[in-house]
Amino acid sequence: MNLFTAFRISHDGLSSQRTRLNTVASNLANINTTRTPEGGPYKKKTPVFEANKLDEIFGEEQGDDDFEISMFDSELNDIDNGENNKLSSVKVSSIEEDQRPPRMVYEPHHPDANEDGYVEYPNIDPVMEMVDMISTTRSYEANVSVVDSIKKMATQAISIARS
Repeated sequence: MNLFTAFRISHDGLSSQRTRLNTVASNLANINTTRTPEGGPYKKKTPVFEANKLDEIFGEEQGDDDFEISMFDSELNDIDNGENNKLSSVKVSSIEEDQRPPRMVYEPHHPDANEDGYVEYPNIDPVMEMVDMISTTRSYEANVSVVDSIKKMATQAISIARS
């Protein structure tokens, strides 16, 4: 694995965690939203992560980087962890809406109250969203640490080459 491959894996991790953080922010911002364009209360959003084989990523890209792509492909074909598993990155395959029923709160004077006086609120737990936000932040920080380590390794390699 060369440094560019590690950068790509970390980039995908950072991008996926950024999407996850955006969904948490959206969920928290809409925690009391009772009306949406689709009708009804806001529905909690959750990103779905999927492993993304690196040889598939580099194989899909075409253009001016053909030399780098072929270099990555030949290198990836030689990587084996003993179980014929290849290295994978991560991607967000979709953002799913929560299908659980909304929270019903008795507020007879609310403009969105039904005939029984209940208002449908999003079924979002702010504590769980905060836990998800902290977990996302830690994952993002870990990927930043990987990028920093890669930069240090590259700098050291360049200084060795200059010697």
